Amino acid sequence: MRHLSKKHRKTSDLFLLPEDKTDSKKILMITQYCKKHSPCVLRPSSAASCRRGGGAFIPRIEKTTITSCGVPIVLSLWKRHPGAATLVFYPGTMASPLLYEDLLTRLCVGGMNVVGIHPLSHGESPRIKRRFVFNDILRNGLDAVSWVLEHWGGPVAVAGHSQGGILTLAHAAADPRIAAAFSLCTLLPQHPRAGEVTRFARRLHHRERILHILHTADRFFPRLPVIIPMYLNLSRVFAGAESMPRSVGDTRLSYPLHFVVSLFTADLSAACTKGVIQCPLTVISARNDALFPPELMRTMLDCVKAPAKELMLLSGGGHLAPLTPRRAAEIAANITARCAGYGLPLVLETPCSHQGYGI
Repeated sequence: MRHLSKKHRKTSDLFLLPEDKTDSKKILMITQYCKKHSPCVLRPSSAASCRRGGGAFIPRIEKTTITSCGVPIVLSLWKRHPGAATLVFYPGTMASPLLYEDLLTRLCVGGMNVVGIHPLSHGESPRIKRRFVFNDILRNGLDAVSWVLEHWGGPVAVAGHSQGGILTLAHAAADPRIAAAFSLCTLLPQHPRAGEVTRFARRLHHRERILHILHTADRFFPRLPVIIPMYLNLSRVFAGAESMPRSVGDTRLSYPLHFVVSLFTADLSAACTKGVIQCPLTVISARNDALFPPELMRTMLDCVKAPAKELMLLSGGGHLAPLTPRRAAEIAANITARCAGYGLPLVLETPCSHQGYGI
């Protein structure tokens, strides 16, 4: 992709991938926040951290491009098991699925095929000079499931973290084809308490007024860059973090205001209607998650109607637990065990084929 002039970058950073930028500043910012707000020792994380004894085998990550919402998006593929179930994964806010390489690799080693979605204008997908909204990313996930069913066959489960967890819940309510859903932190945007996770928590009694102001601003400045600290408290995001990835990869630096408004006003009321979600739902969170506290997760889960639903709490890791090798192993083990319990086919290999990379 062509490089932009410095002048052009300032106005188009949202929509074009700045390939010549390094991760150093982003990694430094994240590390500083973690050191300040987490009592744990920070250790760089990567899929390679699971290699023990030099004999581990890490599945090769491939990629393909599909068309969704009329534009190309990239899918990262972890495929080693013909006939096994597939898990389609939504990454968190502004992130790429490669940020979750440790978790997704463990799921693959555990017997599943895995597809990581690079949503429209995220990750390795090309930056498109057009507006996009919450439902566009949901459509990316629906199209990814269609691709899996066409090329690999079923059954298919979906999962996602944080913002991806919200998308997982929306996907479960919109797609009867999926066999299981795993939401790593989720909430219902229309729920009265949903605003507690944002910087507007003290002004929840002015919710309608705040939304009116956001809609008005969106009409005049739809492409206004909105960085995470403008609507989330970073100290709560990084609280309890035990480690961070070595590289944040193609993580976005901001969202256009138009998307943020669509996220705040996303309607997941279908998930609260009996019979709409037709698969078992598991919500996974950490006991010390300061952004999406377990008590709030229970409140949200009580509103959701599913044939079977469960809240699983990790002992630690905070909101970023899926990025920690130790917690990734725990999450992967629980997801694969539940998929096996639901009757989804898993293809386990002999221990020597992935020695030292157990889940």
